[in-house]
Amino acid sequence: MTISNNAILPQRVGGASINIEDELVTYMRSLARTSNRKIEAVLSWYGLRGGKRLTLEDIGDQLGVTRARAQQMINGAFRTAILAKPLSVLAAVSQLLSEQQCIRGDELLRLLSANGITWPGSMDGLLVLLHEANLCTGVGLYTASFQSTTRGVVAEPASLYLGRERFVEMLRRCFKEASDLPGQLGIANLRDLAARSNWPPDSERFVRSAIKASGVTWFDEQGEDFWYVFETRANTLFSLLAKVFAVIDAAEISQLGPVLSNALRKRSQAYEYPSVPVIESYLRNSVYLIRHEEIVTWAGREAQDGTSHQLAPIERDTVQFLSAVPYTTYPALKEHLQGKGYGDPAIVKATMSSALVQVDRSAGRQNYLYRLVPAAHMPVVDQNAARYAQFVAKLGELLEHGTDEEVEGTRRKEQGLLQDWLFAGKKEQCCAMCGRTFSVGALVTAHKKRRADCVAAERLDPHIVMPLCTFGCDYLYERGYVYFDGFEMVANQDMTAATADWKAAQDLAGRSLHSLFRAGGSKYLRGKPAV
Repeated sequence: MTISNNAILPQRVGGASINIEDELVTYMRSLARTSNRKIEAVLSWYGLRGGKRLTLEDIGDQLGVTRARAQQMINGAFRTAILAKPLSVLAAVSQLLSEQQCIRGDELLRLLSANGITWPGSMDGLLVLLHEANLCTGVGLYTASFQSTTRGVVAEPASLYLGRERFVEMLRRCFKEASDLPGQLGIANLRDLAARSNWPPDSERFVRSAIKASGVTWFDEQGEDFWYVFETRANTLFSLLAKVFAVIDAAEISQLGPVLSNALRKRSQAYEYPSVPVIESYLRNSVYLIRHEEIVTWAGREAQDGTSHQLAPIERDTVQFLSAVPYTTYPALKEHLQGKGYGDPAIVKATMSSALVQVDRSAGRQNYLYRLVPAAHMPVVDQNAARYAQFVAKLGELLEHGTDEEVEGTRRKEQGLLQDWLFAGKKEQCCAMCGRTFSVGALVTAHKKRRADCVAAERLDPHIVMPLCTFGCDYLYERGYVYFDGFEMVANQDMTAATADWKAAQDLAGRSLHSLFRAGGSKYLRGKPAV
């Protein structure tokens, strides 16, 4: 996307990007009697100090003044003047934003960057800045569920939306509908839902991006199909899996997938059910399961709560009977359950559509065979695998709060655990890209894949991070100068320039990701950024 021809952009020198923070500082210095303290107060107010907007109380505490005095300083240094003498860069941002009904925060930042503008602060700070300049007053800031944000929201730009209330209200209704459907189907197809519900144009695209950004979802994009599930205890799949692993310790994905497919179809629904391959894809990536090649075990975070996975009496009697025989026929199983006092409707439900019963239909309708959901041999867990499972379990505990909740403490805990995964007990470590060894203080915990593009299980997988040095690799990877083709690094030709950063990107081209950090596969690594 590019800016309209009639927009007036501020002039750039030598093609350099315009940094809004620098423009603000220059603007305030052009005003009479604007001290550095006042400038710091203004920058803190707009979220340009530490990535979070400070309150007037916070600013007052930092400067040793009252709340009222902090407000006076901000008004005198900027607010009053900006209405009389607006900044051209803010007018340009306003025009770009006014052309959108709704836009995700990271997409807005890319749009600004494509038009030579940089905003280094928080998203709510940018919107407050525009509002106080009497620009974009009809645009609000919303969460990934299209709810109005709270004051001082702490979230990635990819988890926030800027939009007009009427359009966002429609998206909110669509998102609510999309949130409810997996509870009935286990895994839902957003394309099917949008078509059957006659959603307005563009709504499916926004809801899809919001589902991906929610932090508690698994999703699988297959062309136009978008299969997804919210990984919470309210979901049908969680209940089924909890019961399965209350009975067996491990299961082969190829055996468990068809059993779950049969159980999910116990009720007739107007919407499309997930196929066995889709269910198997979910089993390989669910936050509630630990995968050992093609065998999965229960992650154990909710397995001992005594409520969510508790078997009904008829399920316990069915399991007890099937545990004693390799397989049985329906008449024999029915007779046993009738002898326990159960009626026909309950027996049909507990046998024909249960996640605890495998139904073999290969011999025809009159010759179905029934057996307990097959158990696999528990995989041998070595020391490294045990450490990995421990970190997965710790990260999984954050899922109940959502890893992208507007709670700063939750995000700090997640990042802290991932840092421990890479650096705990170490004084030095190698950079995953350049291969040089640094003290751990010179390395950062970098996400291989953008967090906004990760399903919940990937966000909670310690292998999603790698150590990158602050001497160039972190900057080059984050800014898209270098991307991966498989495990090999490629210099992004779209970034070609006669600069030291481009030369550094070329120096990395052709190298391979360090072998220590390839777990999770090349699918975790970022390919060429979209233009």
